[in-house]
Amino acid sequence: MLFGGNGCVVWAERYVPSGLAALFIAIVPLWMVLLEWWWHETKRPSLGVFVGIGIGFLGVWLLMAPDLLRSGGVGAHHIHLGGALLLLFASFSWSIGSVCNRRANLPKSPFLSTAMQMIGGGLLLIIMGLVKGEYALYPTINFSAKSIGALIYLIMFGSLIAFTAYLWLLKNAGVARTSTYAFVNPVVAIFLGWAFAGEKLDLQTAIAAFFVLVAVIVITIYHKEPEKLVNRGV
Repeated sequence: MLFGGNGCVVWAERYVPSGLAALFIAIVPLWMVLLEWWWHETKRPSLGVFVGIGIGFLGVWLLMAPDLLRSGGVGAHHIHLGGALLLLFASFSWSIGSVCNRRANLPKSPFLSTAMQMIGGGLLLIIMGLVKGEYALYPTINFSAKSIGALIYLIMFGSLIAFTAYLWLLKNAGVARTSTYAFVNPVVAIFLGWAFAGEKLDLQTAIAAFFVLVAVIVITIYHKEPEKLVNRGV
């Protein structure tokens, strides 16, 4: 999840616009529902769940369309193939990790489970950074108070609180409902930018947010905790 998922997204965004990255990450709910069905031999998700996923993807596309048009990210000839493949792998990797988390024999303490995964993923990312020679850039980095504050915020709220909550939801709410974060995150980012950074909030953004909200409601209503099948023939 952290090395293959987050790591590849960071790497891919050196070559593709962030709007395109958000669209690829919006595939996560579909991956997770399909993997839960295939990997653990559960009953096929209801049509309502797939409809909800489709509505959510449409909402994310509407949300990111202006950024993609401005950055020239629309059209196959504009898309960096390597970056697109990295994003596809990142969404698939995060989905595999999420489904494994749901069934894995993890520590009862959610904080211990979070810490183990964070340390493991962090060590892998450090090793990759060393292999790529990124340590040479460290002395030239000028750490500002704002960047240090942002790092502390991400550690506290992004890791300790949000990731721990995500793991708990995987265990207790099912992959379909939990995966809706991929739709909600871009909407939250847009509204925070409007509230605190003076970014523009237009009608298209409001419509996109409405689609995302509808998607979450539809998935929540139609998703039922799947019962494990006795065999593939059922």
